Amino acid sequence: MNRMRTNSLSKVSLHAALLLWVVGCYHVAELDDDFESDFGSDSPPIIGWTEDSDPIYDTAPQSSSDDFSEDDETPSQPDYCLSLDGDEDYLRAHFSEELFLENSWTIEAWFRYYVEDSRAQPILRLGDGNTSIGMYFLYAQYSNSLPMGGYGYYAADYYGIQGTETPERGQWNHIAFTYQAGRQQLFVNGVLAGESTHTEGAYFIDDDLLLGAMPHPNILGYLDGDIDDVRISHGVRYAENFTPPANYPIDGDTIVQWTFQDDGQPSFVEDTHTLESELVGDAELILR
Repeated sequence: MNRMRTNSLSKVSLHAALLLWVVGCYHVAELDDDFESDFGSDSPPIIGWTEDSDPIYDTAPQSSSDDFSEDDETPSQPDYCLSLDGDEDYLRAHFSEELFLENSWTIEAWFRYYVEDSRAQPILRLGDGNTSIGMYFLYAQYSNSLPMGGYGYYAADYYGIQGTETPERGQWNHIAFTYQAGRQQLFVNGVLAGESTHTEGAYFIDDDLLLGAMPHPNILGYLDGDIDDVRISHGVRYAENFTPPANYPIDGDTIVQWTFQDDGQPSFVEDTHTLESELVGDAELILR
């Protein structure tokens, strides 16, 4: 008799528990419907339950593959430049015949200078302190009778273009000098700043190339500023006004290029080169 009663109570308890489970599932389904009406069909995950058996949803923003672009997954490479303080610091590229330019060529760079000074503000110069005139050169401003761009055709003689205006100090400027068949052109920020024609071409000197320095004792000068994306090329890259490129691709006309991403070492199309460069004094690479 007691065993039968016990079995009956067990069946009743089982039925009651099953009924409570069904009611609970229905209640959760109703809550899900209510949540979808407020938050849309993509319900967030349940992270817990209240004392009244109500679900606790994770309402924090959920990431999805649509939230990320390829750029987000692959950050862009930082852009560095050569920074000089005007106190005998510069970059020296040791002599190489690769730097000798003959019939048709382009030299160009981005630069920024800070000090208003009558001394030379050199950007690029093939010719160390042993030569008064470089084989080719770029200066940030017209100073001490030195033009902004030009080339030497004899040991102490040169042709150059003064430029029509002085680039703004403290701002990034682009300068380019081209030569072909005796015709030379100077571009400042993509605008033709002057041109002329001469029969003599650039003469050869076996000297180093300097970025940011003019160490000749008679015309001493060091750039107080920054230099970036220096490129020396075969051929004339610009023949009329243009928009200066933010950076240059290395192509078949590139002789050498400095982007200052690899400790100041130059970049080439091929690896069969002998040119090496070094930072002198307090010259350093900084974020542009």
